Amino acid sequence: MTDGSNLEAINILVAGKNQSNVELAKAAYAGIGYQVIPAPGTSLALFLAQKNYPDLIISDGILTDGDGIAFLTELKNDPELSEIPFIFLIDKNTSQIDEDSAITAGAVSVFYHPIEAGWLKECTVPIITKHAATKEIRPEQTPE
Repeated sequence: MTDGSNLEAINILVAGKNQSNVELAKAAYAGIGYQVIPAPGTSLALFLAQKNYPDLIISDGILTDGDGIAFLTELKNDPELSEIPFIFLIDKNTSQIDEDSAITAGAVSVFYHPIEAGWLKECTVPIITKHAATKEIRPEQTPE
């Protein structure tokens, strides 16, 4: 048995090439114990989602080996990962993703730059808390 430490860890996966999203998430969740896990590419993001079963995924529209909609579609096609809340954090002027297609694909919301860390925290903590309260505890996964 374990001592119970880290069983309630909250993980936030931040996918995409935009490093400012990672920095924004770190600033938003600093001091409340949430772990921010960066993943610039789709393959790594999928692997880390399967390994860590995050409580929220924040994605840019562009990943090093794909786009955000394709990444979201991959997640939604996996029964174990499909319930993880997914949010796009994109630049409205340069992103090729529109809000309607993002929501249709399964995103909870679309946020546009510029936003402040406090606002991101305020908008996402209720989503994270709800997911964390309802997710099942999974056995630890190891790569084969």
